[in-house]
Amino acid sequence: MGDLRQTGTKFEVEYPETFKFDKEGDYIEGEVATIGFVPTRDKEALRMIITDSLGFNWTVWANGILGRKLQEAKVFAGDRIGVEFVSWHKSTTSAFKYKDYELYLSK
Repeated sequence: MGDLRQTGTKFEVEYPETFKFDKEGDYIEGEVATIGFVPTRDKEALRMIITDSLGFNWTVWANGILGRKLQEAKVFAGDRIGVEFVSWHKSTTSAFKYKDYELYLSK
């Protein structure tokens, strides 16, 4: 049979670029290709891959407020969504700051 590293076809896949919500007003819209929890170093995180109108795939790490909104809205693969980073908020009980998002759905 031989060593497949020498004789086989190498399968490669390109990991989607991460869409980073860096500043207020950042917005992404498209179809949810996949959504679900993936293991991380610490525990697990909600990851969503969105395909935009140009056909590009974007990874969105949906923790905190965005994750909760996605779960409460029952977002699934195939749904068309828009996500906007609205503003930073300061916790009332600590010095922690968190991002607030608006979620738009078309099911």
